[in-house]
Amino acid sequence: MDIRDMQIFLAVANEGSITKATEKLEYVQSSISIRIQQLENELKTELFHRGRQGVRLTTSGEALKAYAEKIIYLSQEAERVVSDNSIPRGPLRIGSLETTAAIRLPFILTEYHKSYPEVDLTLKTGTTEELIHSILKYELDGAFVVCPS
Repeated sequence: MDIRDMQIFLAVANEGSITKATEKLEYVQSSISIRIQQLENELKTELFHRGRQGVRLTTSGEALKAYAEKIIYLSQEAERVVSDNSIPRGPLRIGSLETTAAIRLPFILTEYHKSYPEVDLTLKTGTTEELIHSILKYELDGAFVVCPS
C-alpha cells in the first residue's frame, strides 16, 4: 500500500465510479481497476460493492477512507513543510556563553521570535569548548562563542 494507492482509492470512493475516477486522475480504467483489486488483496477485504450504477464503499472501505484522507493530508502537509523554505519554521537550537545570553541576546531573540513565531527556539548556555563540541555532534545549529586561543 502506498500513497498513490490511497489517492486512487479516494478518487474512486469520492466519485462513486471507477470511470469517473479515471477521468479525474487521467488514468486508464484497467489500471485503476487493477490497483483497487491489488489493494483489496493486500488488505484481504472487499472495499467496494460493485454494481451497474457504480461503486459503493463497504464497511471496510468506509474505515479505510477515513484513514486514507488523513494519510493524504499528512503527506501533503509534510511535503509542504519541507519544500516551503520562504518562512522559517521548526526547531532552531542555539548555543551561547552565559554572559552573551544574558546581555546581548534577549532583545535579538525577542525580535526574532516576533518575526518568525513558527520557529521553536532553544537556547543552551555553556563554555566555548562545550558549545563547539555540541555543534560538531549536531546537537546545536549554531552558537555565539569567543575565538579559541
